[in-house]
Amino acid sequence: MNNLLVITGAGASYDLVHLSNNLVDRRFIPPLTKDLFNDEHTCISAVLKKNPIAAHVGYEFKNKKYSSPEQGLESYLKKIKNSERPTIKNQFWSIPLYLHDLFDEISRSYIRTAGGALPSN
Repeated sequence: MNNLLVITGAGASYDLVHLSNNLVDRRFIPPLTKDLFNDEHTCISAVLKKNPIAAHVGYEFKNKKYSSPEQGLESYLKKIKNSERPTIKNQFWSIPLYLHDLFDEISRSYIRTAGGALPSN
C-alpha cells in the first residue's frame, strides 16, 4: 500500500438523519478535521491512548499553523510519508489505524438504542 486516502470536508461530521437528542450520544459526534486529534474530546482521547504513535503525530499536527485544517493535515501527512527516517514513516502508517479505530468507536456509539448503539450514517 503506497497511498493513504483521508476524505474530509464541510458537513462530513454531521449525520444525514436528524434524530432526537435522546437517541444521539453527543460525546461521539464525528470530529471536524481540525479536531481529529483533540484529546479534550472524550472519544478521541480514549482512542489516542490506545494509539500512542498517532497521538504523537496529532500533537505535532495540532501545534502547527496552516491556512486550513484540511490542507494542513494533507501537507503534514505528505511530509512524514516522504521522510527518510523509518521512525517518521511509521508515524505516517499509524494514522489509518487511528482513524479506523476512531470512526469505528464513533459508529458503534453515536446512536443509542435499548439494545445498545446502532451504526449511523
